[in-house]
Amino acid sequence: MSATPDAIDGRLAEALHGNNSARFLATLGEDGRPNLVPALSAVAAGDRLVRIAAILPDQPRVNIAHNPHVALLVIDQTMRWWSLAMHVDGYEEGKRGEKVGRWLRLEHQQIVHQGTMGRLALAGEYGLVRALGIPKGESYADLLPQQIARKLSTIKAIKALAFVDARERVGALPCLSLVPAGPGALVCGTRAVPQIRAIPVDTPVAVCMLTFEPNAYQILGWFEGVGGGLLRSNATIRVLGMAPALASKENH
Repeated sequence: MSATPDAIDGRLAEALHGNNSARFLATLGEDGRPNLVPALSAVAAGDRLVRIAAILPDQPRVNIAHNPHVALLVIDQTMRWWSLAMHVDGYEEGKRGEKVGRWLRLEHQQIVHQGTMGRLALAGEYGLVRALGIPKGESYADLLPQQIARKLSTIKAIKALAFVDARERVGALPCLSLVPAGPGALVCGTRAVPQIRAIPVDTPVAVCMLTFEPNAYQILGWFEGVGGGLLRSNATIRVLGMAPALASKENH
């Protein structure tokens, strides 16, 4: 982690403009469980400020009111990514002529993690995980709907992971090779994003998947650690259930 705040500039600033980057907002609830939702409207509004359209599901809005420390994950079209530690700086009304009526303001604190996922390496990892992915545990409840499992099985979906780190802060990382492993587990490779290996075992996690319909899905679970299957670099997540990933029509 950087010792001093990092400015939003260069490639990161480019990624926070336009529609060619995936963005996810991670928040932490009073119960210690993370929540992860799409934040495709996130845009740089200065070298320390990001604005997000204040159209969020109920849970992240409640979480922000309880804990203003959040994480923002940005993945650009070249597979370069940044995980940012942010602090909620309140709300502001949209300016005249803007399509967004209300914005959530995030003050940039630090670039916690960053990296680049090679497309060929990622495709190879995805293929291995899909062919040899075995969950670490033994018994899993049948909690993953088949419709969602099918969508998770494609590499075209953009998948991200929110977690609680060893300092009890919320973080977010890409997990594009993640696939279902049976009716109640998920597995993903950790070679493309080795930072996943540092997630504490038995910590609550949330997975968010963006599809090209467009739609998004959020899966809650527990991180069971790395290893335990044919691929020793695989990480396993025990599925607990689903949660809203998009705001309801009433909140638009």
